[in-house]
Amino acid sequence: MDRAQWEARRKYLGASEVPAVCGLDPFKTAADIWAHKKGYAELTTSAPAEIGHLLEPVLLEEYGRRYGVKVERPATIVRGYRAATPDGLVPGKSLQVKVVGYHMAHHWREGVPDYVQAQVQAEMSLADVRQAVVIVLLGTQLDFIPVDRDDAAIAAIDRICARFWRRYVVGNDRPDIAQSRNASDILRKMYPRHAGMKAAVPEFVALARRYAQLGRAAAEAQKEREQLAISMKLAIGDGAGFEWESGRVTLNQSLRVTIKGEDHVDGTCEDN
Repeated sequence: MDRAQWEARRKYLGASEVPAVCGLDPFKTAADIWAHKKGYAELTTSAPAEIGHLLEPVLLEEYGRRYGVKVERPATIVRGYRAATPDGLVPGKSLQVKVVGYHMAHHWREGVPDYVQAQVQAEMSLADVRQAVVIVLLGTQLDFIPVDRDDAAIAAIDRICARFWRRYVVGNDRPDIAQSRNASDILRKMYPRHAGMKAAVPEFVALARRYAQLGRAAAEAQKEREQLAISMKLAIGDGAGFEWESGRVTLNQSLRVTIKGEDHVDGTCEDN
């Protein structure tokens, strides 16, 4: 996708952006989508997504061959502020290709994950079809997974997206930027210049003091953790570690503490 296409996408909410707006995307948040629409960020394409784009024509062709249908590569469908570009269309169905790397495979253990479900429901709505087929390549395993249209889910998506667009894109509110992994980059774009000091209101003073307090607490906690690691290493001595009913401590290249049960604590301290 070239820069002109990225710029055009600022004018509407694409189906691939719906999962983030709905709070389902594992990588992006509503704040990321808002920042892109407002010009504070550019939506970049990940390396796995680039591989997916390269393999997309091949996988669509394979679907057409197996099912004896001609796959249409549609143009972007635009309705108001909403848009969708299904990877393919066949009579009565939209097609969406997903190439899944090993680090995302766990999302697919129980079928099509929620964030992909939201995307294809949005696509079905705009393409006016009753079923989507997710063409998923997981490692070397190729599956064609049907997803039926869910009008109740589509209605919920429409409500969430309409509220987002009206409040944040058309309006002057902004979502919680702190939830974005790219919050610092967004803020740099929002406030590129700094001039003069401002008089602090009590609320800001409270934030600053709490920030400093947490910094001190984190430093103290890290120091205590290092001391505990040394104590555990001394206790282990020339052994392999300790184990008990709910967990174990092992010592090899690193000191790994795993406590199973209610807390699910897993910590690692490098053996310097």
